[in-house]
Amino acid sequence: IILVVAFLVIRLIFDFNGLFGQDGYEYVKIERGIKNYFSNDMVIPYSVFPIGYGLAGFLFSLLIPADIFAMQIISLLSLFIACIYLRKLITSIHNTEFKVDLFVILFFILSPYVLRFGILVMSDMLCIATYLIFVYHTFKFLTSFHLKNLILLSIAGACCIYIRYASVVVLIIPACIILYHILKSKKFILLFVPIFIFLLISIPEYFLRDRFIFWNIGETKTGFAYFYVPEQWSFSNFFKRDFSNLDGLQHYNIPNIIFAFQNFIHPAFIFIGILFIFFLRKSDLQKKEIQICLTIIILYALFAAGYPYQSNRYLLFTFPLILILFYPAFSRLYQLCTIPQWMKILGITLSAALQVFLFVYSFQTIYHANKNEKAIAEELKNYPGKNIYTFSIDGALNTYEIDYIFYDMYGILFDTIKPNSLLLFNEDAFAVQFAELNPMKNYHYMKSSYELEVLKEFSDGWKLYSIK
Repeated sequence: IILVVAFLVIRLIFDFNGLFGQDGYEYVKIERGIKNYFSNDMVIPYSVFPIGYGLAGFLFSLLIPADIFAMQIISLLSLFIACIYLRKLITSIHNTEFKVDLFVILFFILSPYVLRFGILVMSDMLCIATYLIFVYHTFKFLTSFHLKNLILLSIAGACCIYIRYASVVVLIIPACIILYHILKSKKFILLFVPIFIFLLISIPEYFLRDRFIFWNIGETKTGFAYFYVPEQWSFSNFFKRDFSNLDGLQHYNIPNIIFAFQNFIHPAFIFIGILFIFFLRKSDLQKKEIQICLTIIILYALFAAGYPYQSNRYLLFTFPLILILFYPAFSRLYQLCTIPQWMKILGITLSAALQVFLFVYSFQTIYHANKNEKAIAEELKNYPGKNIYTFSIDGALNTYEIDYIFYDMYGILFDTIKPNSLLLFNEDAFAVQFAELNPMKNYHYMKSSYELEVLKEFSDGWKLYSIK
C-alpha cells in the first residue's frame, strides 16, 4: 500500500515519469531498439549497458503499451519483490519474525535512496530484487543441497549479471562457496546446472546484440564492453577525492575508501545506522550467512573505493545485506525501550516521517531535472529537422522523439559548424568539470568563431542558441 500510494502521488499528481540524467534514457533506447528489431527488423543501437532491463521493459510493454510507464512499473514491482525476499532472508537467518515487517518498512521501503530507485526508470531495483532472490536460494542450497534451489539461484544470478554487469562483484563469493560445496560433495553433475542456465539466459544478449557477458563479438577495437573499468580501477584511488576521468574533473568531499562504506550510516540510506552499529554484538556475526554477507559488503566496498567515481547509486547494491546485519541491533534496541506503547508508536511515526522528509528533500533535484528535460524537448519541437550541437542531453531528446540531427560535442572536436544550426548547452554545469575536454573546447570555439544568439533560457543553466 505504501509503495502504491507513493507511486501514484509522484506519477499522477507530479507527472514524474522516472527519467532524468543519461542512464534512464539509455535503458529506454535499448527497450525501443528491441521493439524496432522485432517490428521493423532494425539493428539495435549500441549501448554499453547489458540488455536485461531493456528486455524486461520490452516484454512488459506488450502488456502496457506506454513503454516508459511499463519500465517504471518494473522498478516498483522489483522493490516489492525485494521487500519480500529481504524479509525472508532476515527471518530465515535470524530465526525470528520479531518486528521484521516494521524493520523492513522503516529502513528499506522508506529508505530515501531505496524509495527513489523504486520509482525511477533504472535497472538498480530490478537487479537488487534478482540478487536477493539469488542470495536467499544460495543459503537454502547450502543447507539443503536441493536441486530446486540450485536452479533458482542460477536463474537469478544469471539475470542479475545481464541486468547490471557490476553484480559480478557481489556474485563472486557466493559462487565460489557453492562451487566448493559441490566439489566437496563430489556431486559433479550439479556443476552443469548453473553453466547450462547461464548459457540459456545469455541467448538474448548474444543473438540480439552479438554480445556475451561483457564481450562484444567481432568488435574491432576492443571486445570488452567496459574496457575502461580495469584501466581506471586502482588501489591509489582509495585515498583520493579528486579525479580526472571520462566524465571530466570530479571533486568529492571525502576519500573513496570512506565513501565506499557510507551506506552503513548515510541518511540517504539509513539515518540511524550509527546507533545500530553501537548495538551490534560479536555474537551477531557468528552465523555463516552473516559472515558471507559481511564479506560481500567489504569486497564490494573495496571495488567501489578503487573506482574513480563516487555515487550513492553504487552503494545501493549491498544496502539490503547491511540491513540483514543490522536487524539484531534493531531488535535489541526495540526491546530495551521499556516505554509506553504510545511513545513507541510516536517514535515509529516520527522515524517514518523523517525518512519521507529525507526522500522528498533528495528527490527535488531529480524532479526538477526531469521537468527541465521535458521542457527543453517540448521547446525543440518548434525546430524540426534542425542541426543541434549538444552534449549529455541527447538521450532525453531521442526518448521524447525530437526530430533533429545530433552533433556530439563530447565525441568530436569541431573545426567548422553546419550553417543554420542550434547549440543546446549548459556552460554553468560544464565549465569546470569539462574544462579540458571536448565539450568546453567546442563551446569556446563556437563562441569565438560564431555569433551565438540566445533563443531560450531554461532552468539549471541550459540555454538554446542560434549559431550565426
